[in-house]
Amino acid sequence: MKSLMRVMVGVAWGLAIILALGGHAKIHAEPTGELRVGLSSFGKEMYEPLRIGTTEQGVVVPMYDSLFRWDRNGKLAPGIVESWKLAPDGLSWFFTVRKGVKFHNGDDLTARDVAYAYERYASDKAINVYLRRTVDRAEVVDKYTVRVYTKNIQLYLPYLSTPDNQGLVPPKDYIEKNGSEYFERNPIGSGPFKFVRHVKGDMAEFEALDKHWRQTPAFKHLKMIPMPEESTRVAALKTGEVDIIDIGLESARELEAAGFRTSTLNVVELSVYFNGVYYSEAASLPIADIRVRQALSLAINRDEIRKDMFYGKAGPPAPPALPGKVSDIDMPYWRKYAAKAFRYDLNEAKRLLKEAGYPSGFEMKLYIAAVGEGVYLPKLAEVIQAYWGKIGVKTQIVPLDRGRWTGWRIKGKDGVPVPELMGQAMVYATLGEPITPMAMSNLFLSTGTKRLLGRNPEFDKLVNGAFGEKDPMKRKKMLDTAVKMVIDSYTCATIATAPFLAALGPRVDLDFPSGASQIGFFLDMAKHRKQ
Repeated sequence: MKSLMRVMVGVAWGLAIILALGGHAKIHAEPTGELRVGLSSFGKEMYEPLRIGTTEQGVVVPMYDSLFRWDRNGKLAPGIVESWKLAPDGLSWFFTVRKGVKFHNGDDLTARDVAYAYERYASDKAINVYLRRTVDRAEVVDKYTVRVYTKNIQLYLPYLSTPDNQGLVPPKDYIEKNGSEYFERNPIGSGPFKFVRHVKGDMAEFEALDKHWRQTPAFKHLKMIPMPEESTRVAALKTGEVDIIDIGLESARELEAAGFRTSTLNVVELSVYFNGVYYSEAASLPIADIRVRQALSLAINRDEIRKDMFYGKAGPPAPPALPGKVSDIDMPYWRKYAAKAFRYDLNEAKRLLKEAGYPSGFEMKLYIAAVGEGVYLPKLAEVIQAYWGKIGVKTQIVPLDRGRWTGWRIKGKDGVPVPELMGQAMVYATLGEPITPMAMSNLFLSTGTKRLLGRNPEFDKLVNGAFGEKDPMKRKKMLDTAVKMVIDSYTCATIATAPFLAALGPRVDLDFPSGASQIGFFLDMAKHRKQ
């Protein structure tokens, strides 16, 4: 009788708690099991936010929180910055920092860490340029408020502070006490997974927190494994060695036929870059002549590629760097303009080559920059090689791992491409950015990482000005001019827009949000699948 009374009292207390919570009680389940992810690239295998590029972010982001995040519909959402407001003069932003967040060593994450993040990303040591071009300084207003001053009006600063740009929040006290090199070997963050160990070239291992403000992971252990060859990743998924991989369309068809599930992460723009063509060092090389670049573009049968290589599931060529939904421009107009510019016309290609003085063609290298979203590039390079052969251009395909490419990209003196890239072509895959001036910056600004337009003050003025132009009509006019300059330069010949895919094994469920740029960004959302 007493046992029954105790049970009834317990039930009553439980109902009271549920009612006090508005009729809902959230049951916390501890993480269990191991989630294994096979990725096409680990990049340079680094953990210091200051030094990592896009690929590395996909590996390390499970252990970090970011300043801002993307929601399930691809829209900007709060992260460590819980709310934000632009100052009346447009030259600074006020950010309110989320309370109660702790780093993995138990330290509180406060405004000092957010200000520290901006100061580091704005320094010359930062590998990426977005915040370096944008932020002047950051000041701590109080324990949970930061004021970030910009070099000019920057309407898009929050969009530049997401995990796929430069939004990861490092621990100020931990780094300053132990040093950057120690932090690289023993990194901590405040994300849902904490770092366990890293075996270079083999794997990175993390462990889930038992509770996290964002979402407590379902899997206790996370192992990320670099697998550059797509066939290796597919085989590993089939045998159960890994649970999630990134793949191309052909492998997706194979896996779907075998009963595996696939998910579209994002749209990838596939392009050919012509490097260094506006620098004096390349003046004597064939592709410095715009007629040659046009000929190379006209020789590529994009409709055939979309039909045969992508089974009709790829989209037509978009304006360079703008494959998805973007702001501030008339995208339907520019898609039509790009389709006309990047058409197929073999006879015109031959005529232009002859007019430029290369009737029998020439020799050049075609680099493949291996990146996480570039699963289509090796095959695409072979297809382009064949098309160019029809106009006499003999192409040597040269695979380039992400680490080597990044090293070349940042070592060019005064922005001049390294000699190996000068006047050569490269196939590349670019994920979409929602903000037009931001999307074009990396490829074409003279302070970007690829600088395909060389030193072009007119273009720089248009794009940099658009970041701070409050009048939407003036901003549109500036960006329209910039987009036309980019297309007409033929320094980036877009080929198609193709889906960037992931495949899931039988033990895991993961519904990727719209526009997911990296598998690693959403692994805290993975669930155990009921067998």
